Amino acid sequence: MPRLDKLAPFIELGNLRLASYGLCIALGVLFSFSCGYLRLKKLGYDADGFLVVSGYGMIGGILGAKILFLFLFSEHFHLSLLLAPDYPFSLTSPSGFVVWGGLLLGAVFVFAGAKLHCINLLPFLQNTLFVLPLSQGFGRIGCFFAGCCYGIPYDGPFAVIPEDTFFDQVARFPVQLLNASCLFVIALVLYRLPKKINALGFYVWLYAILRFMTEFLRGDVARGVWGYFSLSQYICMVVLTVMCIWYWYSKRHTVCKNGRDHHML
Repeated sequence: MPRLDKLAPFIELGNLRLASYGLCIALGVLFSFSCGYLRLKKLGYDADGFLVVSGYGMIGGILGAKILFLFLFSEHFHLSLLLAPDYPFSLTSPSGFVVWGGLLLGAVFVFAGAKLHCINLLPFLQNTLFVLPLSQGFGRIGCFFAGCCYGIPYDGPFAVIPEDTFFDQVARFPVQLLNASCLFVIALVLYRLPKKINALGFYVWLYAILRFMTEFLRGDVARGVWGYFSLSQYICMVVLTVMCIWYWYSKRHTVCKNGRDHHML
């Protein structure tokens, strides 16, 4: 049974030591967004606009993921100290991010950036949305090496023991690698998705269902648990409900429109 502390949570390059979590995220972002840029160039679209909205998305994603993390761990946040010179920078010291916060605020920043720079988002969303789950998958591999976001106690095939930062030292299910594998599959599906299918809606459906199900396999309490469900699962429920309403409304609107057109004929 492998131990994560034997898998080198740090990678040494000369005198520079890079945390494998951050390294995986950096590699994921560089690789996935390079793939998106090259695909747009091949299809003949303005790939520079993709870099602009991606930059907005990354800024919003980092802020949103950190803000939601601080909401979960409110003991790190003190409103009375917010105007102190060094306090805002100290908020970055508690390590941790919540993906849903990054996705939601990142989406707001992407649409705002596209509006500000008069960029048509449609070709980017349809042809390069696969970069999002692809980079997420690399991030989950980083979680695996860092030992965070670990799974439930489990002693079956592929069980691992988190590194020494966790006091219980019991064998656990490698939920990070399961998440990463599923995200890579979603990325491949989005890459091959027919043009007639809305890529953004398809991704939201798949990711919300995946996240809701895999949360049951997580053993860390850092994700925030209220009752039977975690915060991410409550967000998944809201997102899936909104998607169902949107799907119902769009289908009803299409039927009504077709009915009026038929009547006019």
